[in-house]
Amino acid sequence: MTFELQPRLTGKLIELRPLTRDDFDALYSAASDPLIWEQHPEPDRYKPEVFQKFFDGALESKGALAVIERASGRIIGSSRYCDLNPAASQVEIGWTFLERKFWGGSYNAEMKALMLEHALRFVDRVVFLVGENNLRSQMALRKIGARFVRSEERPAADGTTKRNVVFAITRRDRADRLRRGAANFRGAWWLAFAGCVVSVLVSIAYVDRPVAEFAYAHWRHSALYVAANGFLWSLPLALIVALALLFAAGVRAYAGRPLGAWSETPLLCAWAAMWALSCAIVLKIVFGRSWPEPGYLVEHIYEFLFLRGRSGFESFPSGTMSASGAIIGVLWTRVPSLRMLYAAALVVIAFALVVVNGHWVADIIAGAYLGVVIGRLTVATRRAD
Repeated sequence: MTFELQPRLTGKLIELRPLTRDDFDALYSAASDPLIWEQHPEPDRYKPEVFQKFFDGALESKGALAVIERASGRIIGSSRYCDLNPAASQVEIGWTFLERKFWGGSYNAEMKALMLEHALRFVDRVVFLVGENNLRSQMALRKIGARFVRSEERPAADGTTKRNVVFAITRRDRADRLRRGAANFRGAWWLAFAGCVVSVLVSIAYVDRPVAEFAYAHWRHSALYVAANGFLWSLPLALIVALALLFAAGVRAYAGRPLGAWSETPLLCAWAAMWALSCAIVLKIVFGRSWPEPGYLVEHIYEFLFLRGRSGFESFPSGTMSASGAIIGVLWTRVPSLRMLYAAALVVIAFALVVVNGHWVADIIAGAYLGVVIGRLTVATRRAD
């Protein structure tokens, strides 16, 4: 097979396509931050005249790719395939940069994964050339499993000779790493499931009733209760938005109009939330748990009526946390730069439910786990267009 140096590659977060001359302004906007280049052998590449040479070289290479953030459709960097050596079954991936806000996270990892997957279909070995002082890029390569090979000198754009370091990944290296990663991923999910089960059982036995009694005694008539209750009543609006998004997507599909990349993330959030809420409703019928209020705090009922389907016994798991967790499970992967905000939002929702005795602590834990798992599965099972 002939190596395609300028493929179109699509992932969850980014898309790579052939770089064109019309991309100059957008790509320079991404490259004009001096801090991007401070450890680079050519640290003044943020200057227009220097970047113009870089851009012209990219077009002449016939292997340059524009990196596009799918959520916004905006160019956020570029990379290249170069120095293809069919006899040695080797190609280089290099000349890569991304805007700083996309460093050190899922975007760079996905870009490298897409390019490696494509390259290793045609060659046995991929090499990366990095400036000797560019420690940040060297660390990023080690994170994806690249091994140091050697140091060498190459001519730079200014006519001088620069010392570089060479890293490499072979087809076998990549396959071994993916197998280990899959095993670790499965292990992490089983560990999380076991942690959820243990936490739920401990909460049912020792935590739920004391917390509910404390909240009822100290917060029932407080301003905190009023604020938490108002906040929770606003959450159904998110459900209405989710239904509207799914309806709009259906109408567009029926009319033969494809969804843009910008709309895919909110649509995935809507689908995950509805799926999680549906699963939570089924589990509520299965477990038949009494509510904190009025069930326990007023009527002193604290029990499960398995498969009874009786009114007043629909507490476990929390539907609110299931839907919220599903949305956060999608966003955690699709927009990873705001993960601290997502975690904080989930904690706030959980705390509000505790304050108003909307759910037991065990319900909240189980609902959050269910939602996050469904959110991550929604992203994992999405097929690229």
